[in-house]
Amino acid sequence: MGEFEDCSQQATQPSNLDASLLEDADETIVFSEQYWGRLYPALPNVQAHDLTKDETLVGKQKSCDITLKPNEVPSHVWVVASRRQFSILKVQVEKFGKCSTEVRLKDMSMNGTFINGSLVGKGKTKVLSDNNIIALGKPHNNVYYFKDASVINSKHPPSIRRHYDAAIQLGTGAYGEVTLMFCKKSRKGYAMKSILKGNHTSKKKVDSEMERLENEVKILQRIKHPNVIQLVHHVTHLSEKYLFLELMYGKDLFSRITNSKRLTESQAKLYFYQIASGVQYLHQNEIIHRDLKPENVLMATDDVETVVKITDFGLSKVLHSNTNLRSLCGTKLYVAPEVLEGGGTRVYTGKVDVWSMGVILYVCLSGQTPFSAEKNGPPMDDLIKRGHYSMPHKYWECVSTPAMEIVKRMMTLDVSDRITLSDIFAHPWLQDPELHKTIERLLPRSDPPSGKRGAAKMSSQDKENLPTVVDVDEITSSPVSAAVLMSPPPLSPRRKRRKCTT
Repeated sequence: MGEFEDCSQQATQPSNLDASLLEDADETIVFSEQYWGRLYPALPNVQAHDLTKDETLVGKQKSCDITLKPNEVPSHVWVVASRRQFSILKVQVEKFGKCSTEVRLKDMSMNGTFINGSLVGKGKTKVLSDNNIIALGKPHNNVYYFKDASVINSKHPPSIRRHYDAAIQLGTGAYGEVTLMFCKKSRKGYAMKSILKGNHTSKKKVDSEMERLENEVKILQRIKHPNVIQLVHHVTHLSEKYLFLELMYGKDLFSRITNSKRLTESQAKLYFYQIASGVQYLHQNEIIHRDLKPENVLMATDDVETVVKITDFGLSKVLHSNTNLRSLCGTKLYVAPEVLEGGGTRVYTGKVDVWSMGVILYVCLSGQTPFSAEKNGPPMDDLIKRGHYSMPHKYWECVSTPAMEIVKRMMTLDVSDRITLSDIFAHPWLQDPELHKTIERLLPRSDPPSGKRGAAKMSSQDKENLPTVVDVDEITSSPVSAAVLMSPPPLSPRRKRRKCTT
């Protein structure tokens, strides 16, 4: 049976799991209430609802069984929703001479109700199946996931099935996946990251992935910061490992950049400030991330002004004063020159994270990648090793001089001249009253960047120069992040020139 190891005390948003959820479970599925279906939220402020009647009406009208509220859904969804949006019907049908139950959705709206992006149509009905996504007004205005309580997902072990409903797959890789899960008792959503050891024949690779997952657990158990993803708990079942992480509804920074015509400088500054705050906290807690990239920065919501959190600590390492950091690992486009230059033999420091932050900010501000392998040109490795990049005017004409200057200081080839995290926060570009007001509103209880929430006792000096030993040699060109929500194609180094916006 699966073993639950509760980490809820570490979470920014602690789970409501009681002691019964930490016990081994048998195959019996126990429901806390007599519901035949459930609507789980696809947005952070939307409430979950049990379906207990044969017909349930949903809409903005107060007399509806489930009333949509303006503080639950974003304004762009609220304005297209109807007073009587849709009803969910539980009906008896005869199939092959046998009576069975079928769930249907009837569209009653002016602007349309969508199931998995497909319009139902006013006055029409469609079959509603387990884990279908319901959107209002437009195909992508997702509001609810429908869960049919009679459907049991046998893919996961009993100790997970007993307490969680599995929804959609959020991401996938060669050896693992991330699944949206909802706790049956608290109705909260989580991102469950798993490595399924028994499904693959490459034992060496799977063992490596399992080591990374174990490493991630150890690191996440010791940290707590508003800009770092939180581990709620993890489950071990036979040869498989499951991590339950707090759920981020806004996809990742990679998607935000590629889906935008332009990421404004104020947006980039807001996201970068939070990334830097999280990285500084990690360094103060003697942790080097080593794989910072837009895919590993998750957004709390789809709002422009939103909290961002660093995720994916599989390649991260805890520092020790008497050992050295020298492994070749990370994602090539964002990896520091000294990592590539050493080829796994040269000692490097935590300033590799600062370089990666510089590349991230470069991409955010310009929509371009600083390094690309051109036909008949030098390979990307050589460009990175030489720190050979430029800032073409047509992509940077809208960017302020202080912003460009801080990028250059982070992407400095000489490690000793590369800017420190303390100096990043003292840089003129981040001395922005409006930025700090926004941060205070988003994270009202957050410590200032130099604060050490949960940190060990350290000197005030940045810890990026402390070395450590590592045990995994892995560098990738464009890996699929297991914690992202279906990213679009990679950024092109030759995207069309964009108009300046504020």
